[in-house]
Amino acid sequence: MKISEVSELYDMSADTLRYYEKIGLIPPVPKISGQRVYDENSLEHLTFIQCMKTSGLSLAEIKQYQTWFREGDATLLPRLKLLEAHYEQSQQRLKKLQESIDYVAYKIDLTKQNLTRYEGKE
Repeated sequence: MKISEVSELYDMSADTLRYYEKIGLIPPVPKISGQRVYDENSLEHLTFIQCMKTSGLSLAEIKQYQTWFREGDATLLPRLKLLEAHYEQSQQRLKKLQESIDYVAYKIDLTKQNLTRYEGKE
């Protein structure tokens, strides 16, 4: 898959993809006729990065996790701790977001009621 296709698929700029390769978040991408061609392994790395980044994990934490992953089973405990801590933080952010959404819904309902009363006075 060419860089333009991967960029569109993952909604990441080509510069971001090259940066991830440069800092070692994804393995070196082979070039054919001067163009990067992303294989299934690269796409799996990008899926992981995108998911973790979207959920709030920093690039440094993602890189640390990947380093531990490459080091094998001896790093299972630190990987688990990192993921569990991140999961808990994500749950807390989700709870706060849901509370905000609920409040906005309440304000919408209240405003609709006020609008109905206002229109009824005309």
